[in-house]
Amino acid sequence: LPVRSHDVAGTVLRRFRTVATALPDQLAVVSPSGRRTFAELDAESDAIANALANASSGDAPIAILLGHGVGGLVGLLGAMKVGRPVVPLDPLVPAARLEQILRVAGARCCLTDTQHAELANALRPALETIVDMAAALAAPRAGIARALPAGASMDVAVILFTSGSTGTPKGVAISHRSLLN
Repeated sequence: LPVRSHDVAGTVLRRFRTVATALPDQLAVVSPSGRRTFAELDAESDAIANALANASSGDAPIAILLGHGVGGLVGLLGAMKVGRPVVPLDPLVPAARLEQILRVAGARCCLTDTQHAELANALRPALETIVDMAAALAAPRAGIARALPAGASMDVAVILFTSGSTGTPKGVAISHRSLLN
């Protein structure tokens, strides 16, 4: 679907849902780890959002510690659907540094997969809750259809962390509008 100038005034999620509704059976993502149609990606990310919303409360950012590929995208969209900023964690970064990032971001909940569960558990002092992606996807999905959070284009979608020139991680807040652009 073509992107029109008014589309950048919304959120990533509204744009995704528009495309998923218009093209449900079209492939949305293909990677060595699998492929998903827009309808499958929407349904799986709803299941992730449901698990995250049930596991954490408040308005703190949600961390994700996932690999690249289909699972990473499902997790990112699911975390965004909770309506809070998402903090992607790089599994190649040492645990002590990831703990610093979690503290600076204020993230207390983390979505992870089997491959990264050990590292996520090593971050336990900084985390209250760890949500296992496989368990979230295996949960019964009957009736799960998440309403998209009310949001504005200038709301923070993702917080990416730089190395920081002082040795302290520095977060860069990226709005939905910036991602859409």
